[in-house]
Amino acid sequence: MHLALLLCLFALPFSAHAQSDDTEYRGYYQKEAVFGTTVYIREAGLRNKPVLFLVHGLGDAASDDWLPTIPALIADYHIFAFDLPGFGHSTRGNHLYSPTNYARFLKAMADRLAPNQPLLLVGHSLGGGILLRFGDLYPERVRKLVLVDAAGILHRSSFARHAAMARRASSDSRSVAFAIDGASFNAWLGELIADSESFSLPVDEVLQSRPLRKMFLRGRAERIAALALLQENFTVAIAHQQAPVSILWGADDAVAPLRTGQLLAARLPQAHLEVIEGASHVPMKSHTQEFNRLLRQELTRSDYRRSDPPPSAVQPLGECRKQENVRFSGRYRRIVIRDCTQVVLEDVEAEEIEIVRSHVRMLRGRITAPSGAAMRLEQAKLMATATDIHGEVGIDASQSDLDLAGMRIESGREAIRSSDESRLLISVSHLRSSMGERDLHGAFRIAAQTPL
Repeated sequence: MHLALLLCLFALPFSAHAQSDDTEYRGYYQKEAVFGTTVYIREAGLRNKPVLFLVHGLGDAASDDWLPTIPALIADYHIFAFDLPGFGHSTRGNHLYSPTNYARFLKAMADRLAPNQPLLLVGHSLGGGILLRFGDLYPERVRKLVLVDAAGILHRSSFARHAAMARRASSDSRSVAFAIDGASFNAWLGELIADSESFSLPVDEVLQSRPLRKMFLRGRAERIAALALLQENFTVAIAHQQAPVSILWGADDAVAPLRTGQLLAARLPQAHLEVIEGASHVPMKSHTQEFNRLLRQELTRSDYRRSDPPPSAVQPLGECRKQENVRFSGRYRRIVIRDCTQVVLEDVEAEEIEIVRSHVRMLRGRITAPSGAAMRLEQAKLMATATDIHGEVGIDASQSDLDLAGMRIESGREAIRSSDESRLLISVSHLRSSMGERDLHGAFRIAAQTPL
């Protein structure tokens, strides 16, 4: 079928068929029981091919987001692209549009449309969060997951911080790039988070109650789904994911930071990350050819072995004093950073790190202290991702600002402590200390009397 005709067909919000042999292109409605609504489904491809579900993100474009991609997959897969309940041509209502409920919806669709078949599932933004929950709840139904710029993995306060930084970095929030990527949605979500912080009731209570959803969220599907996504804690879903996971990410995503993709690649048991340079939050639209090539590649990938950096000699000291744009990697006994800005620690192994009056980003680190504190921070700002910390004390801070994600901290005493109050924002992390073992996902103020 001619590509233009195929795209026109998929744009139709009513049942349509074009069939040759076992090849099928059609759009139709079905009743679904999870939300008790009617859902719009686009179906394409060959019935005897592997079943592939495409799950869209936030926004009323819904399954239209996949129109540039479906033609690249149609010869090799039996494709189902849904307008999720509450979006696109599907029925809207004041329902709890949470990742867990959407995962149940996908399970019901799988049982009806592809019974007893392992599925290939591709999810964008909100869809990526839904698929992480689906893989956690129904591992037996998953052959492979592909996450595309998955949103909502970091704690909602971390998202709000990223959204604010993205807005400051853009002189015009209605630029062409923002129009392509829907990053004006970014600003809207940031405002929604700010609103949620002022709720007179906890966010979970608002989400669970139909009258409160109506009062605080106006009963609107996009607001409910956005807040429910940002309220979700994916710590266990990431750690327990059984299926192999491919991750595609726009390098310049202003909605879901690349940091999230790096975290997922490091912490999912079987994962591979591909970054699309120059792309933002909707790479299938802005970089269609490159996205389609990578998606086809990842749908057939079989090797998910991690490639560790080559071993290097241990340096006794890495030091930064009154400098900026300094980068460390490799193995050190000790790293000292004082009065520095824009310092990056990437794939660093060390016995001790000291950060004073400095701004530091850290990715995939391993700090193992033979005694004392593994990391000491004083009047510092630290953003650390997918880092392992072992020591008598994990992090010993004072008057510092910590943004941690995908951390594993094991300590004989406190995991995180602060002599003078420090702020801690922590996402999808695991702590083990003398106080016990727990997953942590939230915002805290740490003081001498309130260690973790």
